[in-house]
Amino acid sequence: MSVNVNRIFIFFFSLLLLIAAGCYAYWQEIVFLIIPVALLLCVWLVQYPERLFYLLMFFIPWSVECQFTPVLAVDLPDEPLMLLCSVAALVLIIYRRNERFHGPLHPLILIVVLQVGWIFLTTVTSTDIGLSLKYFAAKTWYLLAFLVLPLLLFTDRKVFITSALILLLSTTAVMIVTLIRHLQYNFSFQSVNEAVEPFFRNHVNYSALLVFMV
Repeated sequence: MSVNVNRIFIFFFSLLLLIAAGCYAYWQEIVFLIIPVALLLCVWLVQYPERLFYLLMFFIPWSVECQFTPVLAVDLPDEPLMLLCSVAALVLIIYRRNERFHGPLHPLILIVVLQVGWIFLTTVTSTDIGLSLKYFAAKTWYLLAFLVLPLLLFTDRKVFITSALILLLSTTAVMIVTLIRHLQYNFSFQSVNEAVEPFFRNHVNYSALLVFMV
């Protein structure tokens, strides 16, 4: 970041810290002190997108679905990491806006672009635009984190290999834990879903991830 950007960032973060300290002193809620630290961590991760992507790869097998309300469920910690990866992808696109990417568009990428275009078209013409916007946002969120950011990062072969190894080793660790837990049920098929909890809803999701690892 430039000197001016650094000064602006330090000013606003210091102001946020003072506000958080004041809120903590008044309401005695520790969450007010956690917020600025969490924001600073998010900014740091977005500045180093490869490290952020490594974290996402590591936590994918370990994430747990948390039901906050009857209609709101979030996988933690991978969904917040996905959101940060999406932000990092947008930051990288802006940062590399003057770069020229040579070569024809890959057919698979073209298919995804056409699909996103179709989703956008059906969103703006939807009879329930609120619900359609949520669907479009969710698709965009996933594509930025798992398609756009890897395309930008994997130009460095080292990042590609490291990401694959982190995901593979993390999944292997989850597999070992699952095998040990399943052993307690004498490897009964009826109890396999209990063995894969809480990281997977059922054995189908678990086996699908193992297939991808192979």
